[in-house]
Amino acid sequence: MQIVLGVLMLAAVIAVMTLFTFKAPHGKKAVSALSGAACATFLPQAFLSYAIGGVFHVQFAQQIGDIMGNLGGLAAGTLVPLSFGISPVFSVLLGVSLLKVKLLPAFIAAYLVSFLIKWIEKKVTGGLDLIVVVLVGPMLVNAIAGLITPVVMMILHVIGSAITTAAVTSPIVMGAILGGIIPLVGMTPLSSMVLTSLIGLTGIPMAIGALCCTGNSFLNFTFFRKMKFGDNATTIAVTI
Repeated sequence: MQIVLGVLMLAAVIAVMTLFTFKAPHGKKAVSALSGAACATFLPQAFLSYAIGGVFHVQFAQQIGDIMGNLGGLAAGTLVPLSFGISPVFSVLLGVSLLKVKLLPAFIAAYLVSFLIKWIEKKVTGGLDLIVVVLVGPMLVNAIAGLITPVVMMILHVIGSAITTAAVTSPIVMGAILGGIIPLVGMTPLSSMVLTSLIGLTGIPMAIGALCCTGNSFLNFTFFRKMKFGDNATTIAVTI
């Protein structure tokens, strides 16, 4: 039952994110910013902390990777406002205030507050807008993040626990779940790296997810080349 609930919840999350991407105002740009935040934090952590630091026992690289891996909230809180066309100063201001917030709650909070910041930029006289944003932005974005974090983390915990349980009780089912979902997500702006990071995959489930990502990368490369989607830079970016 736990596995079924987790799979259904995961499917619902993917459906909501897909709907958000294509229907919400600035949705596609915001989700791309979310993926960018993961690339700026989780990807360096994987290479520096686990690949170089863990395999070759380079403690210096491992420390840097661990630090970067814990800054997902800051990255999302900065890149999402930037995707709205908000001033870099205001974007960094929001991002820094979300330093200790997890990636997904920070993303949601930054997305919602960005509409207000955009409005302030247009309506408040230049110079005063900085004071207004300083007084309103950090407190509001953290209040929203604080309210939604328990719900978001509960959902992600249910999904992650279901996959972990499946790895023990029914590895074939777990492999089928990941094998079907990871490649599908890998072809969306959400990216499979964001998904696996959010639901906390580790160990064998993460290894299977990595195999799915690797196979999907070659598939995307071939598919984009054959269908002539974008230029070479787009094809390489999607593959990576």
